[in-house]
Amino acid sequence: MDAVESNMILSDPGSHNSHHAVEDTSPVGSTAFEMPPEVEQLLEELHAIAREDAPREWLNLSDDIIRQIRLVFSEDYGRELSAGCWEDSRLKILGVLGLCWSKCTSVHLRDDCIRFLGQISLREYEALHMPLQSSKVLRQLYLGSSYFPLIVKRCPELEDVAARPLGDVIRRMENLEAFHASEAGMSMTHWAQVAEALTWRGVSNLTELDLSYNEAIGTEEGFTRISSVIQVTSKLKRLHIMRVPMAEAAGKALGEAVALHQQLEELELSPELEDWEDDGIQNSENTQVIEGSITGGPKECPLGRFIASAFLTDHPNQSVRSLAIYTWEGLRWKALRLGVLSEFLRTTTFLSHFTLAVKYIEDTYLLGCESQNLFEALRANCSIRVLTLELQVDRAASPTGKGLDLGAFNKLVEFIKSVKVLEELHLTFLNGKRWECVELNWAAFFRALGSNSTLRILGLAINRNCSFAISDPVRRAMTAWLQTTFLEDLMLAIEAGGEWRHLLRSLRKNTRLERLSVRGRILEDDMTFRELMALSHINSTLKTVHITGGSTDNGQRKAAIEELFRCKARQQSYLAELRAVLGTSAWTSPTCGRVFLCGTPMAGKTALAHCALQLGTPWYTQVFKKFLPRTQGIEIHVLKNDATMQVSLWDLGGQDIFRALQQYLFPKLNKACVFAFVFSLYDRHRNQLKQNLEEEFKHEFLYWSKFITSNSEVTGFNLPTVMVVLTHKDKTEKKTGLREQTRVSNYIQMAEQIVSRLQREFSDVLNIHPTVYCVNARHKDDVRPIVTQIYSTMEDLFTEKLFSVPEACCRMSQYIFTVGLRE
Repeated sequence: MDAVESNMILSDPGSHNSHHAVEDTSPVGSTAFEMPPEVEQLLEELHAIAREDAPREWLNLSDDIIRQIRLVFSEDYGRELSAGCWEDSRLKILGVLGLCWSKCTSVHLRDDCIRFLGQISLREYEALHMPLQSSKVLRQLYLGSSYFPLIVKRCPELEDVAARPLGDVIRRMENLEAFHASEAGMSMTHWAQVAEALTWRGVSNLTELDLSYNEAIGTEEGFTRISSVIQVTSKLKRLHIMRVPMAEAAGKALGEAVALHQQLEELELSPELEDWEDDGIQNSENTQVIEGSITGGPKECPLGRFIASAFLTDHPNQSVRSLAIYTWEGLRWKALRLGVLSEFLRTTTFLSHFTLAVKYIEDTYLLGCESQNLFEALRANCSIRVLTLELQVDRAASPTGKGLDLGAFNKLVEFIKSVKVLEELHLTFLNGKRWECVELNWAAFFRALGSNSTLRILGLAINRNCSFAISDPVRRAMTAWLQTTFLEDLMLAIEAGGEWRHLLRSLRKNTRLERLSVRGRILEDDMTFRELMALSHINSTLKTVHITGGSTDNGQRKAAIEELFRCKARQQSYLAELRAVLGTSAWTSPTCGRVFLCGTPMAGKTALAHCALQLGTPWYTQVFKKFLPRTQGIEIHVLKNDATMQVSLWDLGGQDIFRALQQYLFPKLNKACVFAFVFSLYDRHRNQLKQNLEEEFKHEFLYWSKFITSNSEVTGFNLPTVMVVLTHKDKTEKKTGLREQTRVSNYIQMAEQIVSRLQREFSDVLNIHPTVYCVNARHKDDVRPIVTQIYSTMEDLFTEKLFSVPEACCRMSQYIFTVGLRE
């Protein structure tokens, strides 16, 4: 260790004096320079962060500190100082920055520092990393996008040794759990230095390793080092090596390493080889499985070699729960065979997440019979719960067509229809040109989705080039599916055009969907936008709607949708608090019910209501007039309001003009209701007993019975209760010369016979009270038995026929009744 490096070693980061060691650092043999005021201030602010005892997750520097660092490291600032002073200032700042990093559990080298530094020297680069070597809390290390090219650009002398300081940090970090180098631009030299550091201790605590998008390490040596890292990291759970070209030998080496590792849970890889052409394979039916690989041409398939070596050996890996396979542009599909993969998917019992993404395939007929085998294997699988299938074809040159063939598509439909364990499905079918194949049966596809009851999350992206168009059969299948689907989260990216409003309207009836994401130009159409707003208002379960794509001029409409759901979220919050309060309340029988007076015009309903109110509410002092005004539509009164029950009385107008509106007033969900059918024996227009009394009574009672059943919730346990009341008993006595008791008895007997017949006819939908009351609606003694029976029926409903409710609800209903009376 040279003198300069020895001067850069910092004291223990946990020490309160560690920042003084940084302040006093200066090159050996040089003069101590007086720091400029702005540098002193910056150092003090950084020291304050470094002195904090509690570890933080990330180093979040303020914008002001970042501006000061940029200023000090700018060449314009350096011209104002002597070379030694400027170098000393930079070294001190980098040393304290490194000390701040050492107090973090996660460090992002590029975003936290390198991105806002200018040109740096090798000494400065080492000074930045050295404090990390003594960190006791660092768990996750992120390099960031283009980290190595950026370092080499800022410091050309780091061309071959850019990873050496980083390797020193990794060697000394005993508790490193995650190393992320995705898109870091690692060369083979860099990876060799990093891999050597990761395996230096022999046993590593690493649980996450991400080397994706580093194409330079996709060599036999690179995968040999990856395999070595896997072997020493016994705790490794997640391995991502996407976009790292993997040849056949590399696939075998990686598979053997994975087979020996029984802690690995998540694996992402890209078996691709741009220059590999398997011209010997013309049909997947001619391929054979030989020693765990797919053969049939001059070379073997890297994917088949990997799958066979990792999962189809005598001692296979059984810990991987998530497997993702990605292919990218430049790959010929002939280089990716699916026979071994299908065999693995058919037999595996431990895989729960599977992703197959095929992108930018050129000059090939996709999948063919191999795809049918793939979907049959998925259908036979009983463990996969999350499935992602992505197909993006760049162009189609073959006259036979591209994309999924009809047989493969039908296998996909059968898979969706019959799978019983799948909970999340993401399908992407995109094509640059129209598939020149048989039209696919998309109606059957959506019917299959409708028959699936296990899916909870679905993502669907299809363009018209995949022979997708919303014809009448497809529209009917889609609307039926959307109305009844069990999905909770739906993501759609389809070209539906003007059909969007029909699809959105069908979602009104859905009672399970909570999140809807749509990609398209649906906000540009006025009718579709209004339908979307109506859906957001009507559907009570829908919590969020996310719209992407389309014109940038739709900002106001997006803002309106967001504001609507913010209001719904506030309402849900209020209801949640109310439910929490009610949850602490004792449960008791409900106490709130309603009585509906229905019947023909001028039957005496209003007189009956006023007389009942005088009996039920002592303070009611309405004086009867000879002629009471007709009810205009509906009148509501409070019949009883005390601690035992709250009963309201609804007087419905009998005229035909009002009957059309009354159906909207009936409580389909409130079962605490009693319906009193009021029928007058007297014809006021002719001033005599009604002619055809029996037929008229039967006709009216039948009409109201049907009206009540069609506008009430009917269950076998609790049926709507109906009472029959005959009025104008006093009028019948005056207009006939018979004795009153005989006449009343005859009328009641006639009504009871009719009620008895209808009671049997409506026994499944109505609970018709057998007693028929014949009263003078203005006489309290006649009306009192009716009111008593109403209270008795309500009490029976509350205690035996209805569900218990929080006691707070009963108190609230009594309070609301009281407030209504005051108004």
